[in-house]
Amino acid sequence: MPSSLDTCPRCSQRSDSDTFCSRCGSSLLVDLLLQSFGGDERARYLAAKELAALPLPGHTLVTLKQALAGPVGSVLARRLGRRIAGQALEVLARHDGSGAVRPSPERSSRALVLALAGAALLALALGFALWPRGEAPATGGEPPDPGVPAPTDSAPPAEPPPAAVAAQPAALSTDQLAMQIRGAVAEVSCQGRLGTAFFVEPDRLATNAHVACGLDQQVQVKLADGRTLAGRTVVWEPRPDLALLEVSGAGATPLELGDSTALAVGEPVVFVGSPRGLTATVHEGKVSFVGRNLMGNAYLQVDGNVNPGNSGGPLVDRRGRAVGIITLKVLGGDGIGLALPIEYLEPHLRTAPPAEDARARWRAILERCLDEDRRELEAFRSRFARPSLVFAEATGPDHLQGVVVERWSGEPRRRELRVMSRGAGRALCIAEGTVEQWFKLEDALRQSLARAGDDLRLAWLVERHAAQDLYAGSLKLRVDHCSGEAASAEAVLEVEDGEPADTPVHFPKWSGYRSRGPLPGYSAGQGGLPPGPAYR
Repeated sequence: MPSSLDTCPRCSQRSDSDTFCSRCGSSLLVDLLLQSFGGDERARYLAAKELAALPLPGHTLVTLKQALAGPVGSVLARRLGRRIAGQALEVLARHDGSGAVRPSPERSSRALVLALAGAALLALALGFALWPRGEAPATGGEPPDPGVPAPTDSAPPAEPPPAAVAAQPAALSTDQLAMQIRGAVAEVSCQGRLGTAFFVEPDRLATNAHVACGLDQQVQVKLADGRTLAGRTVVWEPRPDLALLEVSGAGATPLELGDSTALAVGEPVVFVGSPRGLTATVHEGKVSFVGRNLMGNAYLQVDGNVNPGNSGGPLVDRRGRAVGIITLKVLGGDGIGLALPIEYLEPHLRTAPPAEDARARWRAILERCLDEDRRELEAFRSRFARPSLVFAEATGPDHLQGVVVERWSGEPRRRELRVMSRGAGRALCIAEGTVEQWFKLEDALRQSLARAGDDLRLAWLVERHAAQDLYAGSLKLRVDHCSGEAASAEAVLEVEDGEPADTPVHFPKWSGYRSRGPLPGYSAGQGGLPPGPAYR
């Protein structure tokens, strides 16, 4: 580790902790600065790849490549622990570069509390681990992993009438479908994003809003015949994540549109896209669910290998008709993709509307999803009637700092709370603290949404006013009286007589017992929050 990271800048003593001084309690977090980078394009790519793997918060492979080409003295990352900062400096040195560190300025308690509480709310919102920005950067890169379970269960939709099935044309093999639909599929790129689109009219393509870059913005469209044309976004709806691109002079043969409500569970489907930039890749899958509710929108759930770059591509039935737009992937699951049904697109097209029976089935699906959404909102709002500890970290040799969320019908008041370390079915230690000041969470979520742009869960929380009477407060706990058992990795922190956290908050790594010998099974990290990049 570089010598500048060996000791505390305040007391010049060595510390056992990576983030605070175990002697004087001051912060050891540092900002990483770029001093020089003399390598070529390949060296910059390799350095960015290693830095992205550390990881540096708030960065992807693409943004790190751009940062390494920035001016001397620019900040590469903020508020790093000493271990990560030292590794980052070593990476720069290996690739003909150099860096420096400086102490990170202290964050205001309000900013810190709101950031941590907002991240906890996102982890709770609908319990989804989504990859909502399905585009792959043009040079590759991994999608963020917000972390948690899988979609909401819903009642299965009614099967289509037998007459609707009997009139279907003959099914095609996968190679026949590939030959038929590839000509209608295009690769689109915009502001470093890479995704897929498909022609629904000779000069118009359908895709996701998160693939396009906003209304009236230009996108580059690479057609299947090798031509690259300039397109313009003429319809852009972030919810439900839909866009139409107009490409003058394209003259393409559009895909025929199908009926997503007539699909049966287990029915084979095909989707085409550019996963990881691999143009015109054909995937097979099966329909897992028709009308899966996600934040008030209905989706086709598909058992298939969806990857960054597939977003915006067509989901096609075995008769070659587009029935959906590949949109999302559920992270932490194996092959769970979500496609926006083609019915969301039809109001924007210049084609004849679908038959009345198909429209009736679609209305029934939408009504069911909206009803489920209302129930999910009620369940979410029933949380936090009592205070809940959502985060804890060690901030000194004998102190923990916690973040508490609680619902208040009026102006929040000073609150004295007792937090217990619980394990093996019993309380191991109780620490007392006081929340002196509360901060309104809805304002923070609105600001986060303005920065994140297309985060679906943030949009759901803000649009539904789910956090309108939620407040977050900081709680300082003195824990030097707690036993080693109370501070073990298995111990869980909870507010006494409060609401248990959905994601357990474990006793964080703490230096209070270092002088008495290390504790076996120490809990490393900062409580129960999922990684940060997903909660920008």
